[in-house]
Amino acid sequence: MKKKILHSVNLFILLAFVSVNAYCIQNKTINKADSITIINMLNHAASFGWNNADSQLFYAKKALALSIETGYKQGMLKAYLSISSGEYINGNYTKGLQAAIKALKLSELLHDDVSKRAANNSIGLLYQQMRKYKESIPFFLNAIQLLDTTKNFETYSSTANNIANSYMNMGDVKNMFKYRKIALNLRKKYGQLSALADSYNDLGEYYSITNMIDSAEYYFKICYKIKDSIGDLEMTALSSLNLGSIYLKKKDYKNATFYLLRCKEIAQKISAPYYLQ
Repeated sequence: MKKKILHSVNLFILLAFVSVNAYCIQNKTINKADSITIINMLNHAASFGWNNADSQLFYAKKALALSIETGYKQGMLKAYLSISSGEYINGNYTKGLQAAIKALKLSELLHDDVSKRAANNSIGLLYQQMRKYKESIPFFLNAIQLLDTTKNFETYSSTANNIANSYMNMGDVKNMFKYRKIALNLRKKYGQLSALADSYNDLGEYYSITNMIDSAEYYFKICYKIKDSIGDLEMTALSSLNLGSIYLKKKDYKNATFYLLRCKEIAQKISAPYYLQ
């Protein structure tokens, strides 16, 4: 589950920090120097992201204050997206949700579909972290409707996967498999090897939770092989841990020992103590 959270956060940052320069529409009522200052603050905030959310929030809030002072709505929109991301990373989901809702309203006002998609996705992810899975789904669906499967296949598949995660946590197996299949097929079609492995891991988690051990083993092993082959150490560690747990349930102690030691080896290498707990 830790990797799933990290994956969601990475997607959240990707959507929230789509290049500010690409969407800063010139506003005749704002001084050009102020607009440049705001853009620089937002780009600086984006440079921190997951590594230093406090610094990200510091610059995003400065950009927001200047945007409000000058009436620069596009700056406000991007600042609210950045703030919602930073609060998400820090675990302040209510504050993040408030910022994301403000971003959504501004994106609708400005007819900015890219930011509208990002805001909807952000709200969905925040509701997921708050375990309000039913509430998250309409926002994910809004986000996915603004995507083209051929032009935005990577984001489309990730959003479909997020929808599947919400349905899984609601116990809605039919819809979970519906959206899991959409994500899986897109990732296969466009050769998204790492993301495809993530889909297999998600299937393994579902079968593990429902105590379908052989199916869980099958999907966890596919994920392990792919992640190991492409050098994704964190996911290789998680897959090793998952396989070790499955083999313990099967009382296959030889394989359990192999994968748990593999997890420990990688966790020490990448300084990931949460895999050692």
